[in-house]
Amino acid sequence: MLCRIISEIETALRSHGDQWATRFTPFWHYRRQENNIFSLASALFILRELEPRLSPEHQHKAAEIARLITREYPRFQNKDGRMTYNFYPTRPSRHFPNGYIMQHLDHFRLPDDIDDTALITFTRQASPKEVQALKDLTEGFAEDLPSGKRVYSTWYGKNMPKEQDVCALLNLLYLFFAFELPLTRTDRDTISFLAEKAGEALSRPFEIARHYATPALILYHYSRFMSRFASPLDHTKPLILASLYKALEQEKVFMNRLLMESALLKLGEKRPPLDLSRVTFNGFHTFIGAPFAPFAHPLLKKWSEKSAYQIFWRSDIHHKALLAEYLVLSSLNS
Repeated sequence: MLCRIISEIETALRSHGDQWATRFTPFWHYRRQENNIFSLASALFILRELEPRLSPEHQHKAAEIARLITREYPRFQNKDGRMTYNFYPTRPSRHFPNGYIMQHLDHFRLPDDIDDTALITFTRQASPKEVQALKDLTEGFAEDLPSGKRVYSTWYGKNMPKEQDVCALLNLLYLFFAFELPLTRTDRDTISFLAEKAGEALSRPFEIARHYATPALILYHYSRFMSRFASPLDHTKPLILASLYKALEQEKVFMNRLLMESALLKLGEKRPPLDLSRVTFNGFHTFIGAPFAPFAHPLLKKWSEKSAYQIFWRSDIHHKALLAEYLVLSSLNS
């Protein structure tokens, strides 16, 4: 099955052209095909991490997938050549493609962000010098919180309100830890912030991770980082495990369950295999947008938390990479 999934990812990359993802809002029956880079970079991130565990045949296919994905990256780099990246193409700028309204309004033009930047920098296999330079740049956009902590912010833009999304922060730290960069005060404060928020994955997912906002995605990101690196976040492992088991008791969406099973396997838990005879991506998404969230008005902020006013993103390429990851992890667990 793993061979088939990896082949399907390669085929999809060749056949989808410039429309490899979908954004949608079920409440308004809104659906548009598009080409955000997050979907591809996230899929490649997973395959890069799986590569040492793949057979030579699968490694060859993964290398071709990497070539197809990384060739898209330059179109999403900062328009002025800075080493940051955007969710949407920047050369030329094309935010919310195929839409009727948002693509024509500058208000909805997204600044570059730490999430896409970290995933792309990691998967394009940047040099240590480049990653250190990026880290120095990112430190300049960190925010001093009322608690006294200095924590990285999601956005590189000057006019975008500061925010902290724990999943984006975990992806950023994953990059810095992978390159073994010296920890700064901002790194330590960010890790402390993540430790404080770890217990809120089930009760306040939107507040701690606006762009992921489901317990499954949040706990998966914590587990992904913690299973790879020793850090001051390690003491939260019992809490993450307890949250995963509790969330699994109620979760109905197949892919959310798969994500949490992968998270448990990453953390060393022994798990019975999932029934993969009826894999479905229904009800699943990997990214959320809340267009009203940046507004200061209390009513608009309240609307931003309601699913009717949120935009969801999905991509079968990304979903299949997550499925491939589970297949590899579960094979090691047997």
